[in-house]
Amino acid sequence: MIWDYQAQLARRLLLWGMLSAGAGAWLLSGQGELWRGFGLQALLWGLIDSVIALFSLRRAGTRLHQRVEVEESAREQASLRRILRINTWLDLMYIAGGAVLLILRGGQSSFAAGSGWGIILQGAFLLLFDALHACKIPDEYVVPDLGILDGPEHRAATLEGGPAGALLVHGFPGTPAELHTLGEALNRQGWTVRLMRLPGHGCGYRTLLQTRAPQWERAVLEELAVLRIMHKPVLLVGYSLGAGLSIPAAAQGRPDGLALLAPFWIDERWWLKALLFLVRPFLPTAVNPFNAKSINLAQFHAAIEDILPGFDLTAPRVQSAMREFRLPLIFLEQFRLVSRRVRRYARKIDIPVLVVQAVEDALVRQETTQKLLGWLVEKTVYTEVPGDHNLNQPAHPGYAEMERAVLKFARGILFTPE
Repeated sequence: MIWDYQAQLARRLLLWGMLSAGAGAWLLSGQGELWRGFGLQALLWGLIDSVIALFSLRRAGTRLHQRVEVEESAREQASLRRILRINTWLDLMYIAGGAVLLILRGGQSSFAAGSGWGIILQGAFLLLFDALHACKIPDEYVVPDLGILDGPEHRAATLEGGPAGALLVHGFPGTPAELHTLGEALNRQGWTVRLMRLPGHGCGYRTLLQTRAPQWERAVLEELAVLRIMHKPVLLVGYSLGAGLSIPAAAQGRPDGLALLAPFWIDERWWLKALLFLVRPFLPTAVNPFNAKSINLAQFHAAIEDILPGFDLTAPRVQSAMREFRLPLIFLEQFRLVSRRVRRYARKIDIPVLVVQAVEDALVRQETTQKLLGWLVEKTVYTEVPGDHNLNQPAHPGYAEMERAVLKFARGILFTPE
């Protein structure tokens, strides 16, 4: 979270710098030497603060969407804390310098008096800014060990078959287990099936919040490249978030076919992007969704039952973990990043595509999928099935129809003449 915190700090400083510079320029254009002196300091300090903020924002931006190493994050936290503490002492010196100017020259020159007050104001703001942010530097949160997702079904696996290979990519926050039944069906059809595990998922859940969307996409590309070395043809199958990741992976890795099951992506409107840009500097770096009064634990338990059957939400260590849980907002932004990649690469796909949509899916809505279909190739096969988002589950009312559609599509890939 430290790089997101640095970015937040830089955005807030940039906002102050721009407001200060704008106010200073306006005051300089007016009458009165006092306000001209005050305005000059506001303009100069605002420009300096803006340059520093832009530099810091650029530096933090290079790390926002990279995997977080806890040890490196701790070193960065210590470094930022040290810098902010040094800055607080410098801020006190700025205030003292402004006061000295005001005392020595303020009585002789209105311009000097205005400059002195301007320096005092800028120093006071920076003192509060640096001191408060130094006290609130967040620690990197690592999910505690809850003794879950340790079974082999939650790890990557290969179902050996014929020369044709299929790569199956699960969703969020799923594991390879959620596509195992479909993988077995493809395997019976003769495919060698690779059930991959996205970084931070499954048995690696403790580091989930330290993973980022580029890492997920890169993992799919690497698995696809390995499969293509030994197998021909190659089919890429993605479910939910895995489908969203599979779109840019397919455009770059070029499998022979692509099956998208409930393909997740966010169709952000321009006004929503603008709103998020404006409010982001004022939001915290992390939240605890389990502290929200709107969270229904019964619904939450039902949602995770397929992933963690028998998981006891009332267990003391689970309750403690839920109270201490912190969800970084930068992690949530990874889903926006995946969506931008979907937009960028969907038009570049020129291989056969199957899209399966559940008609009652509240997460991946039909209108969103229809927009995606408009970007894909003309030879896309579209299938609707009954039920909600969890069409990967054998008990789902649309599972059997989804499986038939995937197997039929796979046969078409398997027997397509070169």
